[in-house]
Amino acid sequence: MSAGHDTYFIVDRLREYGFEEDLSLVTFDEKSPTELLELLNDVLKNLSSEHDVDVRNEGIENTALRIIRMFAVIKFEYQGDLQQLQNSLQTGDRDLFYPLLSHILSKLPDLRKRAYLAKYLMPIEVPEEMFADPDIMEKFQQYKDIQEQFKVTHKETERIRGTSLQPTELKREVSQLEDEKMQLKNKINKLEQRLKKNENFNELYEVTSKLRKEQEVEVKLSEQLMEREMGLKQEEIRYFQAKKKLQDLQMASSNDSSGEELLQKLKDDVHMTGFLSKNKLPEDIKQKATRLEQVKQVLSRPPVTEADIEREQNEIYQLNIAVQDLKDRQRKMQKSGDDKLSMFRNQAVLVSRKKADVMERFQMLKEELKDAEKELN
Repeated sequence: MSAGHDTYFIVDRLREYGFEEDLSLVTFDEKSPTELLELLNDVLKNLSSEHDVDVRNEGIENTALRIIRMFAVIKFEYQGDLQQLQNSLQTGDRDLFYPLLSHILSKLPDLRKRAYLAKYLMPIEVPEEMFADPDIMEKFQQYKDIQEQFKVTHKETERIRGTSLQPTELKREVSQLEDEKMQLKNKINKLEQRLKKNENFNELYEVTSKLRKEQEVEVKLSEQLMEREMGLKQEEIRYFQAKKKLQDLQMASSNDSSGEELLQKLKDDVHMTGFLSKNKLPEDIKQKATRLEQVKQVLSRPPVTEADIEREQNEIYQLNIAVQDLKDRQRKMQKSGDDKLSMFRNQAVLVSRKKADVMERFQMLKEELKDAEKELN
């Protein structure tokens, strides 16, 4: 997209989204650096309340820091550093403002949603050496679990919004519920009239009320018991982690290790754990994901039957016969010195290759059948 087209597009979208309804190409082109910065901040404010700031009263360093942090959220590629961004904002550099505004305005609704999610899902940078503390490790895991719960809840909310009823359908449903409510009230009134004729009505009412209250108490006690059990399990995990750490320290001290050696050992453990998490674990996860995709592809295919395997075996048998026949003919040609030997040799090579391909397909079918049986079991 050229700079000219960028300008047309930016002005059109700024008017469409109501940032400046009376904006024209001329007035946009005449904006000062401060006015451009205010306009950019208004657009960013539409994405996140974090940018609800008066840039005239804010230091340019803080403004640049806010904006450069937002680049990762909106996936805007910026090659410069913080100082270069600060200079560009101060001077109203069109090479920065125009592409940035065009990038945001071209997908404003999606970026608004992305900025909302980033507020809760952007990862927190924690130094690796801090994970040696069991408490920090536990809190970080709880943080990751809450993030996963948020993802599930947000996805379900989006699904419900996408399948929400129209106003007319909602009115119809409300009317139906009102009718059912009236019918239920009538049934309750009739039942009360019948029960009042019963001499033991007050006694029965008191007993049922007590039963309901006791049932509510039982539910609360069950919930408290579950909370206590979960707390007990967490404390047991912390206890075993502390116990293991104590054993490691005792073992290290029994070997007449100095404090520096012990600290070095802990640092080595942290570095090794970091190496495994950054190098080995991603590779293992990648292999598992690849294997899972292969299994899904196998399960998505039509099941391999005995007839398929028998058909492949017959094809292999026929190819073996053809190869043997060509070999016999080749030997005869070699004895007679026929010039057509090369042609049959080429045919033999082609048949051999086809045989190898079929054998490979046959082997893959067998493996897929085994994998499918394992998955089904």
